Amino acid sequence: MINYIFYVGTTTAASDTVVFPLVSATFSGTKDASFTAGDLVAYLTTSKLNVLDTPNYNKAGSSDKYYTEYTLVSALPGTYGTTTKAFYVASEKTGNSPVSTPVVSGTTGYYTNK
Repeated sequence: MINYIFYVGTTTAASDTVVFPLVSATFSGTKDASFTAGDLVAYLTTSKLNVLDTPNYNKAGSSDKYYTEYTLVSALPGTYGTTTKAFYVASEKTGNSPVSTPVVSGTTGYYTNK
C-alpha cells in the first residue's frame, strides 16, 4: 500500500510514502467515451506523473539516505468515468531524493514534488 500524502510534522517518511506533483489539468473526457492506454500514459508523462519518488528514509543499521523511485511502465485502456490502472516499477536508490527538500503547498501541509 502506498501512502499518497505526506503530512508535515505528523508523518515519518518511509519507503512507501510517495510524493505526487501538483497537476494543473485533469485526465478527463466525455463520460463513457473510450481512451487508449497511450492516452493515459501521455497524460501521466505530460503531468510529470511518470516518475514518482519518496522522501529520504533510513534503514536500520545504515547511515545512508535511501529513497524509492517509481517509474511508469504501462497503463490500461478504459472509459472516462470508470477506474483504470497505471503500472509502475519500484527501485530503491541511495543519496538525496529529488523530493528531499519538499515545498509546503498552501495551508494543507502537503509535500509536493515540483
